[in-house]
Amino acid sequence: MMRYLRVVTLTVISLISSCVYADTIPASFLSFEIPPVEISGKLTITNTEFDFKQTTFDVHSWHFDKEQVHHLSNGKGMNLVFYHNYDSRRFKYWSQGTDDTLQASMMDNVETKNCYLLHQFSLVFLLKNILHSLSEKDASTLDWTPSADGNEGTLTLTKKTENPGFVMMDTSIYRFSHSKLISKNHYTQGLDTKKGTSEEPFLVVTQQFSDYNSVFSAIPMKGCNDYQVEGHERRLKSEWAYDRVTTIAEGLTANRVLNELARDLVQDRWPSQLTTSQLYKKEQRSLAIKRFVWIGLAGIGGLALLLFGVRYYLRSRRHSS
Repeated sequence: MMRYLRVVTLTVISLISSCVYADTIPASFLSFEIPPVEISGKLTITNTEFDFKQTTFDVHSWHFDKEQVHHLSNGKGMNLVFYHNYDSRRFKYWSQGTDDTLQASMMDNVETKNCYLLHQFSLVFLLKNILHSLSEKDASTLDWTPSADGNEGTLTLTKKTENPGFVMMDTSIYRFSHSKLISKNHYTQGLDTKKGTSEEPFLVVTQQFSDYNSVFSAIPMKGCNDYQVEGHERRLKSEWAYDRVTTIAEGLTANRVLNELARDLVQDRWPSQLTTSQLYKKEQRSLAIKRFVWIGLAGIGGLALLLFGVRYYLRSRRHSS
């Protein structure tokens, strides 16, 4: 039931957004289903600028209406757990290094390079960021350019950040094909209002998506990110591939996942063995118990009504005779 409520909520938001920009964006491009799912796969990062070695992560991600939990592990002592909330637009992460020390901190998902790890696993973040920008007309300008046949289109979001004597322009260009997000290019440009000069737009990142899931069409199974470092020729490159997408139990909230993770962290036990299947089984047991209780109560209520009816029938016959 909760899954369908989420779908209906997203669809309503999409329709409202399409009404606001009725002349520019067809509703079909924003009416997508993002169910609660578990995604597992591999991530390879090559980054000569920051001396990252080529690494493969096992990924467990939990997607919710406004919250996400990501667990990454490379099996060599390096673990990351991300928690992201769209309302606050910030995320927490826990990490365990090779020296078995645990760290916890809050990081802004705009100003830190650690957010790249989050973005690589979150197509939902991109899609919801579009909806968020649509609801903030003062913060962003939007332009939709469809193809002649209407099957493809380019969505351009431009955000202006004004500072004393300086203006920063951020532009994100999303390319859609048959209602699927194919790629995203993000540019940044600085404007010096005092001198009246401007920088050339700088391409920060190019993201490509492919091999979309046959059941959840909004989720690509493969992706490639190419991050530029301004003033340097070196780049941060990454490729990822999902090998499995499955639905998770209804009622499994991000808080529940975080509580499970935090409890293990407090006990100095890294929860690498904690998987969605375990949480699913726990949640299924909880739902089964609740269902059994409700069925039992309903059965007792039905039996009481039946006894009351029989008693009423016998009493009425006694009075009639």
